[in-house]
Amino acid sequence: TTVLLLSDEVSQFVALIRSTGGFVMAGFLLGNMTTVTLGRRKSFSLEYSFQAALELAVEASRKADSILNHTLKNTMADAVGDIDMFLQKTAANIDVTHLRQ
Repeated sequence: TTVLLLSDEVSQFVALIRSTGGFVMAGFLLGNMTTVTLGRRKSFSLEYSFQAALELAVEASRKADSILNHTLKNTMADAVGDIDMFLQKTAANIDVTHLRQ
């Protein structure tokens, strides 16, 4: 036989307890789902911001490397020119053949 929740055979206290239990369970499930959803949103947001920061840092690193390489090439070219001028101005009695290689 089926006994309805609000029938005369079930006391009002028992019906209140069962209803309250159902509402508590529904509230717990809703709260749990909300917490999980907000946690995932926060996680995805942090991952996106870290990815954007990483891409920015990589691009800045590439630009810095390019500038350093350009500066190094210019410095080396200046040094070669200075050595060449030194070799042209040295006196004939100084042996600099090892520097001309």
